[in-house]
Amino acid sequence: MLRLVLLTLTLALSPALSARDVNVAAIDVSAARRTSIEQQVEPAFGHIARMTGLADDGELQLTLVGNSTRFAEIARADRISLDAENVLGYAQHAARRVVLNLSAIEERRLSPISVLRHELTHLMFGAKIRADTPLWFEEGVCLWVEAFAMDALIESSNPNLVEPDIPDFATLEKGLRQNHLAGFSYNEARRVLYLAERLYGRNALQKLLQLLSLPDAQFEPAFKTALGISLPEFEKVWQEDRKRGVIERLWMWVGANMWVLVFLFAAVIALIALALRRRRTAKQIEAWEDEDKYYPGDPSWSFSQGDDDERWRGGVHRKRKPDPDNPYLDDDSD
Repeated sequence: MLRLVLLTLTLALSPALSARDVNVAAIDVSAARRTSIEQQVEPAFGHIARMTGLADDGELQLTLVGNSTRFAEIARADRISLDAENVLGYAQHAARRVVLNLSAIEERRLSPISVLRHELTHLMFGAKIRADTPLWFEEGVCLWVEAFAMDALIESSNPNLVEPDIPDFATLEKGLRQNHLAGFSYNEARRVLYLAERLYGRNALQKLLQLLSLPDAQFEPAFKTALGISLPEFEKVWQEDRKRGVIERLWMWVGANMWVLVFLFAAVIALIALALRRRRTAKQIEAWEDEDKYYPGDPSWSFSQGDDDERWRGGVHRKRKPDPDNPYLDDDSD
């Protein structure tokens, strides 16, 4: 009986005993918001495991910052090289630490949970992946794992009509490290992973990540084994998909800028109407001037006072020429 009680207590307490060690530091963040995000840590790790097939049970040092200026100071102290005030968060593999910029996340109307998933995926890479992987692949996986449709829609809601030239993965890699190209390059890395999932399936991506977690793993051989296509060949597939997406990007740009286009169209119509009105007015004035020039309303040659043939019409003398065929014209009677 005692053994049964001990076994029951052990099973009941085992989740608590095996719970992840999570330390949360909150700076300019309310207690309610801190608790809300802290409660999402384990579900986020579970989501990452389901998406990637790799489980990370390591500890977590989570820092939540509610002020962008304070976040920038912390980022500089941690030697984060990007424009810190625009960074949503970052992860430090060795320290098992994640720092979230809640102010920037709120300004961009994104979900803190998606950014948390993103940064925890970086920690998973540091803990599980043994191969050297390109940055575009790691960032693409993190963006793929976020899996918040609304955030992806917001991030791509203002597409560029003309996109930067990214002919290969090497250029995409460089773009992720340059501030002026980072925004577009992150969306492109997301597109690459979504393309791979659409063409080869989620199981293929999970297999790739599992191969990359093995000792002495190499990225390109593992990529071909898991997806059944070499990296250079997939690069061509990606470029062809980008070309096919030109019309899609055009419609997305039109949709994102619909009200601006409507306003510009109305402004053009108004300017055309104003120009036509001015042109009509100018022609009317010109016609009046020609009429006054060639057909004066009160010509001096039409008057001759004191003449026997003049008639009064409203107080104006009008002279009539005799017409031999019509003797009645000489009649002054009305």
